[in-house]
Amino acid sequence: MKNTLLILVLTFIIASCEPFYDSSIKNNSSIILEFNRNTLEEAWDGRPYMPFLQTYALSEGSKIIYFDSTNLVSKYEVLPNSYFILEHGQGIKPNYDLFNKMTIISDDTLSLNGIKGIESSFKQVDKYQWQLTFK
Repeated sequence: MKNTLLILVLTFIIASCEPFYDSSIKNNSSIILEFNRNTLEEAWDGRPYMPFLQTYALSEGSKIIYFDSTNLVSKYEVLPNSYFILEHGQGIKPNYDLFNKMTIISDDTLSLNGIKGIESSFKQVDKYQWQLTFK
């Protein structure tokens, strides 16, 4: 019993020391995300992930306009001077593996394909914060 308790305490201490990161988009535009079905199915291991996708990244300053459950595509509206938190979690940096494609629509349109295309567009602005500013 003591060993189990010790292991749990040590696990908690080690896990709680890991930093949290976030990756956000600052703009006044619409964002279309195409999610990676294979990554989702592997991560959710047979559990339903549609409720997660229907509320993905909703926060004050952004709202979902539509969600296509067949193609796993969501369109969001980002209000002026607001942030859209694309990814956040515990660890060192975002990996963007949930997404196949991201399109930002404003006066100009920016289409980003795959993890590398998305990752290369975000600039590290702090030790654990990445941001894409689009006007």
